[in-house]
Amino acid sequence: MKEKILNNLQNPEGLEFLYRKDPGVFAASFLRLQPETTGPLWAFWCARFEADGIHAAGEKETHKKEKSISLPILILLILTAGTLVKLPDLTGISETYFYPRFPGFALFPLLSVYLMIRNGFLKTVWISVSILFLISGVYAALLPAPDQSQTALIALIHLPFLLWFLTGCVFVNGDMKTIEKRSTFLDFNGEWMVYTALLGFAGMILTGITAGLFSLVDELLFESLMPWIAPYGAALCLIGGAHLVFLREKSTTPMAPVIARIFTPLFLFTLLAYLGIVLFKGINPFIDRNTLMVFNAMLLLILAMTVFSIRERNLFKNEKIQDILLTTLLALGLLLDLIALSAILFRLGSYGLSPNRIAILGLNLLIAGHAAGLLNDIIGKIQGKKGLHHLRSRTGRYLTVYAGWAAFMVFIYPLLFRFQ
Repeated sequence: MKEKILNNLQNPEGLEFLYRKDPGVFAASFLRLQPETTGPLWAFWCARFEADGIHAAGEKETHKKEKSISLPILILLILTAGTLVKLPDLTGISETYFYPRFPGFALFPLLSVYLMIRNGFLKTVWISVSILFLISGVYAALLPAPDQSQTALIALIHLPFLLWFLTGCVFVNGDMKTIEKRSTFLDFNGEWMVYTALLGFAGMILTGITAGLFSLVDELLFESLMPWIAPYGAALCLIGGAHLVFLREKSTTPMAPVIARIFTPLFLFTLLAYLGIVLFKGINPFIDRNTLMVFNAMLLLILAMTVFSIRERNLFKNEKIQDILLTTLLALGLLLDLIALSAILFRLGSYGLSPNRIAILGLNLLIAGHAAGLLNDIIGKIQGKKGLHHLRSRTGRYLTVYAGWAAFMVFIYPLLFRFQ
Protein backbone atom coordinates (compact mmCIF):
# COMPACT_ATOMS: atom_id res chain seq x y z
CA MET A 1 0.00 0.00 0.00
CA LYS A 2 2.81 2.42 0.87
CA GLU A 3 4.35 1.99 -2.57
CA LYS A 4 0.99 2.58 -4.27
CA ILE A 5 0.50 5.77 -2.27
CA LEU A 6 3.94 7.06 -3.29
CA ASN A 7 3.19 6.25 -6.94
CA ASN A 8 -0.04 8.26 -6.78
CA LEU A 9 1.05 11.35 -4.81
CA GLN A 10 0.38 13.49 -7.89
CA ASN A 11 -2.87 11.67 -8.67
CA PRO A 12 -5.67 12.74 -6.27
CA GLU A 13 -8.15 10.35 -7.85
CA GLY A 14 -5.74 7.46 -7.38
CA LEU A 15 -5.28 8.30 -3.69
CA GLU A 16 -9.04 8.55 -3.26
CA PHE A 17 -9.48 5.14 -4.89
CA LEU A 18 -6.91 3.54 -2.58
CA TYR A 19 -8.54 5.15 0.45
CA ARG A 20 -12.04 3.95 -0.43
CA LYS A 21 -10.85 0.42 -1.03
CA ASP A 22 -9.46 0.07 2.49
CA PRO A 23 -9.52 3.21 4.66
CA GLY A 24 -7.77 1.56 7.61
CA VAL A 25 -4.82 0.16 5.67
CA PHE A 26 -4.49 3.38 3.66
CA ALA A 27 -4.41 5.53 6.81
CA ALA A 28 -1.89 3.28 8.54
CA SER A 29 0.39 3.31 5.48
CA PHE A 30 0.00 7.02 4.78
CA LEU A 31 0.77 8.05 8.34
CA ARG A 32 4.08 6.18 8.18
CA LEU A 33 5.28 8.60 5.50
CA GLN A 34 7.31 11.62 6.53
CA PRO A 35 5.37 14.93 6.50
CA GLU A 36 8.02 16.63 4.42
CA THR A 37 7.66 13.90 1.79
CA THR A 38 3.93 14.41 1.27
CA GLY A 39 3.87 18.20 1.63
CA PRO A 40 0.41 19.84 1.78
CA LEU A 41 -1.22 16.44 1.28
CA TRP A 42 -0.18 15.52 4.81
CA ALA A 43 -2.42 18.13 6.45
CA PHE A 44 -5.32 17.33 4.13
CA TRP A 45 -5.28 13.57 4.76
CA CYS A 46 -4.75 13.97 8.49
CA ALA A 47 -7.86 16.15 8.58
CA ARG A 48 -9.69 13.56 6.45
CA PHE A 49 -8.73 10.73 8.79
CA GLU A 50 -9.86 12.74 11.79
CA ALA A 51 -13.19 13.60 10.14
CA ASP A 52 -13.77 9.93 9.29
CA GLY A 53 -12.83 8.84 12.80
CA ILE A 54 -9.67 6.92 11.86
CA HIS A 55 -6.79 6.83 14.33
CA ALA A 56 -3.11 6.49 13.57
CA ALA A 57 -3.45 2.74 13.84
CA GLY A 58 -5.92 2.85 10.98
CA GLU A 59 -8.91 1.86 13.08
CA LYS A 60 -12.18 3.73 13.29
CA GLU A 61 -13.35 5.19 16.55
CA THR A 62 -15.61 2.85 18.45
CA HIS A 63 -18.36 5.43 18.97
CA LYS A 64 -18.73 5.77 15.18
CA LYS A 65 -18.79 2.07 14.55
CA GLU A 66 -21.96 0.77 12.97
CA LYS A 67 -24.21 -1.29 15.17
CA SER A 68 -24.95 -4.90 14.37
CA ILE A 69 -28.53 -6.03 13.81
CA SER A 70 -29.62 -8.91 16.00
CA LEU A 71 -31.33 -11.85 14.31
CA PRO A 72 -34.64 -11.39 16.22
CA ILE A 73 -34.90 -7.75 15.04
CA LEU A 74 -34.14 -8.77 11.46
CA ILE A 75 -36.79 -11.51 11.59
CA LEU A 76 -39.29 -9.07 13.13
CA LEU A 77 -38.75 -6.57 10.30
CA ILE A 78 -39.19 -9.30 7.66
CA LEU A 79 -42.35 -10.67 9.30
CA THR A 80 -43.78 -7.16 9.63
CA ALA A 81 -43.15 -6.43 5.95
CA GLY A 82 -44.78 -9.69 4.88
CA THR A 83 -47.76 -9.08 7.17
CA LEU A 84 -48.28 -5.59 5.74
CA VAL A 85 -48.52 -7.13 2.28
CA LYS A 86 -51.19 -9.55 3.55
CA LEU A 87 -53.29 -6.87 5.28
CA PRO A 88 -56.19 -7.21 2.81
CA ASP A 89 -56.52 -10.92 3.65
CA LEU A 90 -56.14 -10.29 7.38
CA THR A 91 -58.44 -7.28 7.70
CA GLY A 92 -60.87 -7.49 4.80
CA ILE A 93 -59.57 -4.33 3.09
CA SER A 94 -60.30 -4.33 -0.61
CA GLU A 95 -57.29 -5.55 -2.63
CA THR A 96 -58.14 -3.20 -5.49
CA TYR A 97 -57.96 -0.30 -3.01
CA PHE A 98 -54.91 -1.42 -1.00
CA TYR A 99 -52.34 -2.78 -3.47
CA PRO A 100 -52.21 0.13 -5.95
CA ARG A 101 -51.69 2.60 -3.08
CA PHE A 102 -49.48 1.00 -0.45
CA PRO A 103 -46.95 -1.53 -1.87
CA GLY A 104 -44.00 0.77 -1.14
CA PHE A 105 -45.08 1.21 2.48
CA ALA A 106 -44.50 -2.48 3.14
CA LEU A 107 -40.80 -2.03 2.35
CA PHE A 108 -39.29 1.44 2.59
CA PRO A 109 -40.41 2.46 6.12
CA LEU A 110 -39.14 -0.88 7.46
CA LEU A 111 -35.91 -0.59 5.50
CA SER A 112 -35.53 2.89 7.00
CA VAL A 113 -35.97 1.41 10.49
CA TYR A 114 -33.26 -1.14 9.66
CA LEU A 115 -30.89 1.63 8.52
CA MET A 116 -31.62 3.72 11.61
CA ILE A 117 -30.78 0.81 13.89
CA ARG A 118 -27.73 -0.12 11.84
CA ASN A 119 -26.18 3.29 11.22
CA GLY A 120 -27.61 5.33 14.08
CA PHE A 121 -29.72 8.41 13.45
CA LEU A 122 -30.34 12.00 14.39
CA LYS A 123 -33.61 12.63 16.21
CA THR A 124 -34.58 15.38 13.78
CA VAL A 125 -34.05 13.04 10.82
CA TRP A 126 -36.15 10.30 12.43
CA ILE A 127 -39.02 12.69 13.19
CA SER A 128 -38.94 14.39 9.78
CA VAL A 129 -38.83 11.17 7.77
CA SER A 130 -41.55 9.56 9.91
CA ILE A 131 -43.85 12.55 9.35
CA LEU A 132 -43.19 12.48 5.60
CA PHE A 133 -43.92 8.74 5.45
CA LEU A 134 -47.17 9.36 7.34
CA ILE A 135 -48.21 12.26 5.10
CA SER A 136 -47.46 10.18 2.00
CA GLY A 137 -49.55 7.29 3.34
CA VAL A 138 -52.53 9.50 4.16
CA TYR A 139 -52.24 11.20 0.77
CA ALA A 140 -52.17 7.83 -1.03
CA ALA A 141 -55.24 6.71 0.92
CA LEU A 142 -57.18 9.81 -0.16
CA LEU A 143 -56.32 9.61 -3.86
CA PRO A 144 -59.09 8.65 -6.30
CA ALA A 145 -59.15 5.13 -7.72
CA PRO A 146 -56.30 4.80 -10.25
CA ASP A 147 -58.61 3.16 -12.80
CA GLN A 148 -60.77 6.30 -12.73
CA SER A 149 -58.04 8.96 -12.67
CA GLN A 150 -54.95 9.08 -14.88
CA THR A 151 -53.19 11.56 -12.61
CA ALA A 152 -53.86 9.42 -9.54
CA LEU A 153 -52.32 6.46 -11.37
CA ILE A 154 -49.28 8.57 -12.31
CA ALA A 155 -48.93 9.77 -8.70
CA LEU A 156 -49.07 6.20 -7.36
CA ILE A 157 -46.46 5.06 -9.90
CA HIS A 158 -44.08 7.80 -8.71
CA LEU A 159 -44.83 7.35 -5.00
CA PRO A 160 -42.42 4.39 -4.45
CA PHE A 161 -39.57 6.50 -5.89
CA LEU A 162 -40.38 9.25 -3.40
CA LEU A 163 -40.40 6.72 -0.53
CA TRP A 164 -37.08 5.39 -1.82
CA PHE A 165 -35.65 8.91 -1.65
CA LEU A 166 -36.85 9.25 1.97
CA THR A 167 -35.04 6.00 2.71
CA GLY A 168 -31.95 7.58 1.16
CA CYS A 169 -32.29 10.51 3.57
CA VAL A 170 -32.17 7.99 6.41
CA PHE A 171 -29.16 6.25 4.85
CA VAL A 172 -27.13 9.50 4.79
CA ASN A 173 -28.60 10.61 8.13
CA GLY A 174 -30.16 13.69 6.59
CA ASP A 175 -26.96 14.93 4.91
CA MET A 176 -28.19 15.02 1.30
CA LYS A 177 -25.98 18.02 0.51
CA THR A 178 -22.83 15.88 0.37
CA ILE A 179 -22.46 14.44 -3.13
CA GLU A 180 -20.21 11.63 -1.90
CA LYS A 181 -22.86 10.41 0.52
CA ARG A 182 -25.45 10.40 -2.24
CA SER A 183 -23.06 8.36 -4.35
CA THR A 184 -22.59 5.94 -1.47
CA PHE A 185 -26.36 5.51 -1.30
CA LEU A 186 -26.41 4.70 -5.02
CA ASP A 187 -23.65 2.15 -4.44
CA PHE A 188 -25.73 0.59 -1.67
CA ASN A 189 -28.70 0.29 -4.02
CA GLY A 190 -26.62 -1.47 -6.64
CA GLU A 191 -25.36 -4.02 -4.14
CA TRP A 192 -28.84 -4.34 -2.65
CA MET A 193 -30.40 -5.19 -6.03
CA VAL A 194 -27.73 -7.80 -6.70
CA TYR A 195 -28.18 -9.56 -3.36
CA THR A 196 -31.97 -9.33 -3.57
CA ALA A 197 -31.84 -10.99 -6.99
CA LEU A 198 -29.49 -13.70 -5.71
CA LEU A 199 -31.74 -14.41 -2.73
CA GLY A 200 -34.76 -14.39 -5.03
CA PHE A 201 -33.11 -16.89 -7.36
CA ALA A 202 -32.23 -19.15 -4.43
CA GLY A 203 -35.78 -18.75 -3.12
CA MET A 204 -37.26 -19.81 -6.46
CA ILE A 205 -35.12 -22.94 -6.45
CA LEU A 206 -36.17 -23.74 -2.89
CA THR A 207 -39.82 -23.08 -3.75
CA GLY A 208 -39.61 -25.39 -6.75
CA ILE A 209 -38.11 -28.18 -4.65
CA THR A 210 -40.73 -27.63 -1.95
CA ALA A 211 -43.54 -27.70 -4.51
CA GLY A 212 -42.23 -30.99 -5.87
CA LEU A 213 -42.08 -32.54 -2.41
CA PHE A 214 -45.55 -31.30 -1.45
CA SER A 215 -47.03 -32.59 -4.70
CA LEU A 216 -46.13 -36.10 -3.57
CA VAL A 217 -48.36 -35.63 -0.53
CA ASP A 218 -51.12 -33.24 -1.56
CA GLU A 219 -51.06 -31.12 -4.73
CA LEU A 220 -53.56 -28.60 -3.35
CA LEU A 221 -51.72 -28.10 -0.06
CA PHE A 222 -48.80 -26.17 -1.55
CA GLU A 223 -51.12 -24.09 -3.74
CA SER A 224 -53.01 -23.00 -0.64
CA LEU A 225 -49.76 -22.08 1.16
CA MET A 226 -48.16 -20.22 -1.76
CA PRO A 227 -50.16 -16.96 -1.30
CA TRP A 228 -48.64 -16.76 2.20
CA ILE A 229 -45.14 -17.92 1.28
CA ALA A 230 -44.68 -15.37 -1.54
CA PRO A 231 -45.02 -12.08 0.43
CA TYR A 232 -42.84 -13.25 3.32
CA GLY A 233 -40.31 -14.65 0.85
CA ALA A 234 -40.20 -11.32 -1.00
CA ALA A 235 -39.71 -9.48 2.31
CA LEU A 236 -36.87 -11.86 3.17
CA CYS A 237 -35.17 -11.18 -0.18
CA LEU A 238 -35.48 -7.39 0.05
CA ILE A 239 -34.59 -6.78 3.70
CA GLY A 240 -32.21 -9.74 3.81
CA GLY A 241 -30.50 -8.37 0.69
CA ALA A 242 -29.86 -5.06 2.46
CA HIS A 243 -28.46 -6.95 5.44
CA LEU A 244 -26.07 -8.90 3.21
CA VAL A 245 -24.73 -5.66 1.74
CA PHE A 246 -23.56 -4.54 5.18
CA LEU A 247 -22.21 -7.98 6.03
CA ARG A 248 -20.04 -7.90 2.91
CA GLU A 249 -19.11 -4.20 3.03
CA LYS A 250 -15.53 -4.91 4.15
CA SER A 251 -14.82 -6.67 0.86
CA THR A 252 -12.70 -4.64 -1.54
CA THR A 253 -14.76 -5.42 -4.65
CA PRO A 254 -18.45 -4.44 -4.71
CA MET A 255 -20.52 -6.82 -6.81
CA ALA A 256 -22.88 -4.40 -8.55
CA PRO A 257 -20.18 -2.53 -10.55
CA VAL A 258 -18.52 -5.83 -11.48
CA ILE A 259 -21.78 -7.31 -12.74
CA ALA A 260 -22.70 -4.08 -14.53
CA ARG A 261 -19.35 -4.01 -16.31
CA ILE A 262 -19.72 -7.65 -17.35
CA PHE A 263 -23.21 -7.09 -18.72
CA THR A 264 -22.47 -3.74 -20.41
CA PRO A 265 -21.09 -5.29 -23.65
CA LEU A 266 -23.76 -8.01 -23.57
CA PHE A 267 -26.52 -5.45 -23.15
CA LEU A 268 -25.01 -3.28 -25.89
CA PHE A 269 -25.03 -6.26 -28.26
CA THR A 270 -28.64 -7.07 -27.30
CA LEU A 271 -29.68 -3.46 -27.84
CA LEU A 272 -28.05 -3.34 -31.28
CA ALA A 273 -29.72 -6.63 -32.23
CA TYR A 274 -33.12 -5.37 -31.06
CA LEU A 275 -32.81 -2.11 -32.99
CA GLY A 276 -31.76 -4.09 -36.06
CA ILE A 277 -34.89 -6.25 -35.80
CA VAL A 278 -37.08 -3.17 -35.33
CA LEU A 279 -35.62 -1.59 -38.48
CA PHE A 280 -35.79 -4.85 -40.46
CA LYS A 281 -39.46 -5.46 -39.61
CA GLY A 282 -40.38 -1.82 -40.07
CA ILE A 283 -41.92 -1.45 -36.62
CA ASN A 284 -43.10 2.12 -36.15
CA PRO A 285 -42.80 3.46 -32.56
CA PHE A 286 -44.90 6.46 -33.61
CA ILE A 287 -47.88 4.11 -33.90
CA ASP A 288 -46.90 1.02 -31.89
CA ARG A 289 -47.37 1.96 -28.22
CA ASN A 290 -45.71 -1.24 -26.95
CA THR A 291 -42.49 -0.45 -28.83
CA LEU A 292 -42.48 3.01 -27.28
CA MET A 293 -42.81 1.46 -23.81
CA VAL A 294 -39.90 -0.90 -24.55
CA PHE A 295 -37.79 2.08 -25.64
CA ASN A 296 -38.47 3.82 -22.32
CA ALA A 297 -37.62 0.68 -20.34
CA MET A 298 -34.34 0.37 -22.25
CA LEU A 299 -33.49 4.01 -21.49
CA LEU A 300 -33.80 3.34 -17.77
CA LEU A 301 -31.66 0.19 -18.10
CA ILE A 302 -28.99 2.11 -20.01
CA LEU A 303 -28.82 4.75 -17.28
CA ALA A 304 -28.65 2.11 -14.54
CA MET A 305 -25.93 0.19 -16.39
CA THR A 306 -23.91 3.37 -16.90
CA VAL A 307 -24.22 4.60 -13.31
CA PHE A 308 -23.11 1.31 -11.78
CA SER A 309 -20.35 0.81 -14.35
CA ILE A 310 -18.63 4.07 -13.38
CA ARG A 311 -18.83 3.38 -9.64
CA GLU A 312 -15.73 1.93 -7.94
CA ARG A 313 -13.63 1.93 -11.09
CA ASN A 314 -9.87 1.59 -10.98
CA LEU A 315 -8.76 5.19 -11.14
CA PHE A 316 -5.12 4.63 -11.93
CA LYS A 317 -5.50 2.18 -14.81
CA ASN A 318 -6.38 2.94 -18.39
CA GLU A 319 -9.93 1.79 -19.13
CA LYS A 320 -10.47 3.19 -22.60
CA ILE A 321 -12.31 0.08 -23.82
CA GLN A 322 -14.89 0.42 -21.04
CA ASP A 323 -15.16 4.15 -21.73
CA ILE A 324 -15.80 3.48 -25.43
CA LEU A 325 -18.46 0.87 -24.57
CA LEU A 326 -20.22 3.30 -22.24
CA THR A 327 -19.98 6.09 -24.83
CA THR A 328 -21.59 3.85 -27.45
CA LEU A 329 -24.26 2.73 -25.00
CA LEU A 330 -25.11 6.29 -23.97
CA ALA A 331 -25.13 7.47 -27.59
CA LEU A 332 -27.60 4.72 -28.48
CA GLY A 333 -29.62 5.66 -25.41
CA LEU A 334 -29.83 9.27 -26.57
CA LEU A 335 -30.84 8.09 -30.04
CA LEU A 336 -33.61 5.99 -28.50
CA ASP A 337 -34.67 8.94 -26.38
CA LEU A 338 -34.86 11.24 -29.41
CA ILE A 339 -36.99 8.65 -31.23
CA ALA A 340 -39.19 8.28 -28.15
CA LEU A 341 -39.54 12.05 -27.79
CA SER A 342 -40.48 12.36 -31.47
CA ALA A 343 -43.05 9.58 -31.09
CA ILE A 344 -44.52 11.21 -27.98
CA LEU A 345 -44.79 14.58 -29.72
CA PHE A 346 -46.41 12.85 -32.70
CA ARG A 347 -48.96 11.19 -30.41
CA LEU A 348 -49.61 14.51 -28.68
CA GLY A 349 -50.28 16.15 -32.05
CA SER A 350 -52.42 13.27 -33.31
CA TYR A 351 -54.41 12.34 -30.23
CA GLY A 352 -54.21 15.49 -28.14
CA LEU A 353 -52.94 16.23 -24.65
CA SER A 354 -53.39 13.75 -21.83
CA PRO A 355 -51.82 13.42 -18.36
CA ASN A 356 -50.08 10.18 -19.38
CA ARG A 357 -48.48 11.60 -22.52
CA ILE A 358 -47.31 14.77 -20.78
CA ALA A 359 -45.83 12.73 -17.89
CA ILE A 360 -43.94 10.44 -20.28
CA LEU A 361 -42.69 13.46 -22.22
CA GLY A 362 -41.34 15.04 -19.03
CA LEU A 363 -39.64 11.81 -17.95
CA ASN A 364 -37.98 11.42 -21.35
CA LEU A 365 -36.68 14.98 -21.21
CA LEU A 366 -35.31 14.26 -17.74
CA ILE A 367 -33.55 11.11 -18.93
CA ALA A 368 -32.22 12.90 -22.01
CA GLY A 369 -30.64 15.60 -19.84
CA HIS A 370 -29.00 13.03 -17.57
CA ALA A 371 -27.73 10.86 -20.44
CA ALA A 372 -26.42 13.87 -22.37
CA GLY A 373 -24.53 15.10 -19.31
CA LEU A 374 -22.99 11.67 -18.70
CA LEU A 375 -22.07 11.35 -22.38
CA ASN A 376 -20.40 14.78 -22.33
CA ASP A 377 -18.42 13.86 -19.19
CA ILE A 378 -17.26 10.49 -20.48
CA ILE A 379 -16.19 11.96 -23.83
CA GLY A 380 -14.29 14.61 -21.89
CA LYS A 381 -12.64 11.83 -19.88
CA ILE A 382 -11.57 10.00 -23.04
CA GLN A 383 -10.08 13.25 -24.37
CA GLY A 384 -8.30 13.86 -21.07
CA LYS A 385 -10.26 17.05 -20.35
CA LYS A 386 -12.28 15.67 -17.44
CA GLY A 387 -11.70 13.23 -14.61
CA LEU A 388 -13.80 10.35 -13.37
CA HIS A 389 -14.99 12.48 -10.47
CA HIS A 390 -17.11 14.50 -12.93
CA LEU A 391 -19.04 11.35 -13.81
CA ARG A 392 -19.44 10.32 -10.19
CA SER A 393 -20.54 13.72 -8.99
CA ARG A 394 -23.13 13.98 -11.77
CA THR A 395 -24.74 10.70 -10.72
CA GLY A 396 -25.01 12.02 -7.17
CA ARG A 397 -26.29 15.48 -8.12
CA TYR A 398 -28.98 14.14 -10.42
CA LEU A 399 -30.49 12.16 -7.55
CA THR A 400 -32.07 15.40 -6.32
CA VAL A 401 -33.54 16.07 -9.76
CA TYR A 402 -35.23 12.66 -9.84
CA ALA A 403 -36.49 13.10 -6.28
CA GLY A 404 -37.94 16.50 -7.15
CA TRP A 405 -39.60 15.05 -10.23
CA ALA A 406 -41.14 12.20 -8.20
CA ALA A 407 -42.43 14.62 -5.54
CA PHE A 408 -43.94 16.87 -8.23
CA MET A 409 -45.66 13.95 -9.95
CA VAL A 410 -47.04 12.60 -6.66
CA PHE A 411 -48.32 15.79 -5.01
CA ILE A 412 -48.61 18.58 -7.61
CA TYR A 413 -49.33 16.90 -10.95
CA PRO A 414 -52.72 15.40 -9.96
CA LEU A 415 -53.83 18.80 -8.67
CA LEU A 416 -52.93 20.50 -11.96
CA PHE A 417 -55.28 18.15 -13.80
CA ARG A 418 -57.84 18.08 -10.98
CA PHE A 419 -57.30 14.32 -10.54
CA GLN A 420 -58.44 13.70 -14.10
